[in-house]
Amino acid sequence: MLALVLFGFSCTKPNADRTDTKPADETPGDNGGNNGGENGDGGEETPPEPEGPKVKTCDENLVLWISFDNDNLIEKGEGLTFKENKGEAAIKTGFIGKGWTNNAKINTSAAYSKFDVAKDNLFKKLESMTFTVWVNNNKDYFKGGIVSLNGGRNGSNPHDFPAFNVYMDNNNPVTIDDQKIPAQQINGRFIFHDAAGAEQNCWLDTNDPAFAIYGDWFQLAVTYELNTQKPVDPENPDGDKKTCATVMLYANGLHVAERAFDANIAFNNLVTEFCNAFYVGAWSTYVEGDSTQSWQSYWAGSLDEIRMYNKALSADEIKELYKEEVNINLEQE
Repeated sequence: MLALVLFGFSCTKPNADRTDTKPADETPGDNGGNNGGENGDGGEETPPEPEGPKVKTCDENLVLWISFDNDNLIEKGEGLTFKENKGEAAIKTGFIGKGWTNNAKINTSAAYSKFDVAKDNLFKKLESMTFTVWVNNNKDYFKGGIVSLNGGRNGSNPHDFPAFNVYMDNNNPVTIDDQKIPAQQINGRFIFHDAAGAEQNCWLDTNDPAFAIYGDWFQLAVTYELNTQKPVDPENPDGDKKTCATVMLYANGLHVAERAFDANIAFNNLVTEFCNAFYVGAWSTYVEGDSTQSWQSYWAGSLDEIRMYNKALSADEIKELYKEEVNINLEQE
């Protein structure tokens, strides 16, 4: 449920002068220097490093922030607890500070970070939302899950789809103005349930050249807005309106695509009692480790700065968030 747009310039060098660090589960007690601590002989404490600049755009609406910069990986996220890095998942140089990487650089090798989700969690409090992430894509292994929230059920049976997920599927070219242009396909899915267990699936499947960015960082963003007013007849924008939910897709701060869902359901309706794990770098089925189709694979590249907000950010706010994160990246060069 995401779509992105290319700016005409590369937004960053991938921090070539920074030193890669070990995965968080291999560096106990190290959270990027902010803990302080004693030296080996019990001498004076090491002074903490000064805090870097923080993103200010809609900070009061930020409900999840996974920065990968400390042992817990999370800066903010009610009900989420870092559990473990699995397989080839590693915490190394990211877009800002540290980030998530698949060391194997292939999507067939297991690589993901798992977060336990408590029953009282941030997802249950979201009616509308915004999700953003910085992505560094691998052209040779272009399929894979970016994030997913498990826990769907179809009646009494476990569902083989996540409740919420974002993933890339293929890089088939598209034809624009009689020319074939490289494109990358972004897929996303909401699974909504009512009290009786009836299911409403909301898919967004977007193939756009804006996604075909390889070997460089770009920002991907999606907003889900409840109670949107849309014309009943798209050809008559001034005519009768209907209430629906709308997904907007952005790349590098620019709007790329959107879709209106007639099922005007709050985002938190997808979060059931069975949603107990959130994954970075993998498509998660209800049963952990089970993958029912070959395209449900792992992320082969790198990820950083995962954020969720408790509202649908406007186009101007998405653009401002993008600019802030780019400036922070440039300041750390």
